[in-house]
Amino acid sequence: MERMKILEHTLYGNPSKKLAFILHGFKGFKDWGFIPYIAKYIADNTPIQVVTFNFSHNGVKTGEQEISDLEKFERNTYSKEINDTIEMINAAKEGYFGEKVEEIYLIGHSRGGGIAILTAARIKDFIVKKLVTYATIAKIDKFSSTEMQIWKEQGYLEVINGRNGQKLRVGKALHDEIIQYKDTSLNILKAAQDLSIPMMLFHGKEDETVPYTHSQDIESIRKVVDKPTFLVLLDEANHTFGITHPLREVSSSVRVLAQQTTAFLTQKTIKERTLK
Repeated sequence: MERMKILEHTLYGNPSKKLAFILHGFKGFKDWGFIPYIAKYIADNTPIQVVTFNFSHNGVKTGEQEISDLEKFERNTYSKEINDTIEMINAAKEGYFGEKVEEIYLIGHSRGGGIAILTAARIKDFIVKKLVTYATIAKIDKFSSTEMQIWKEQGYLEVINGRNGQKLRVGKALHDEIIQYKDTSLNILKAAQDLSIPMMLFHGKEDETVPYTHSQDIESIRKVVDKPTFLVLLDEANHTFGITHPLREVSSSVRVLAQQTTAFLTQKTIKERTLK
């Protein structure tokens, strides 16, 4: 096929009719922390090809590992990230990565988990077979009323990049999306409830950024309608599961993520499981 221009990405494993996308979180990128480790682990232990990619407005330029395009970062929105993910799915279906893919799995960390859920619900395509989240958000309106007011008045909200203390701005477009669509097309809990595919959620009990109750809320709303859902709460794990960037040592929590994600993606019969 003619090579189209798509988002910057990295391939793990050989071309396959089964493919997993890993979606990075807010202030993240495709090579952040544990993402390459998990991608390689899945590709090395399954017939699944894995693709990691940078969202178009994550602010990280080609070949870099820090946010330097501040204007793009400021203009990013949830809708842009959903559209980016749909673009990658369509490329996979057309054989861009070497095979015309027949099964897709979405894996997302933090905000990337919410984007994975929203995307799967948006496309209504049976090609997405399973979904995995790590420390996912369950709602897009996680900002305080004071923050929302400041955001509205000055047209941006300043956030700090915990990796390096960098001051970043999120712009008016994201604020307006939250106000307009938080209860409709960008309602993560409703999207999770609507999805029939199996879903596995991992969350650290010591998450300082997104409380583990977010994953519990998703599990609860799906259990009400009897959708296959498996929640793993990890003791002593924080929002990044004990990892900083760059990755220096793989934590026990990340080993659990890699091993259990791989088992979940490859098993044909889904059974209940618990893991402390």
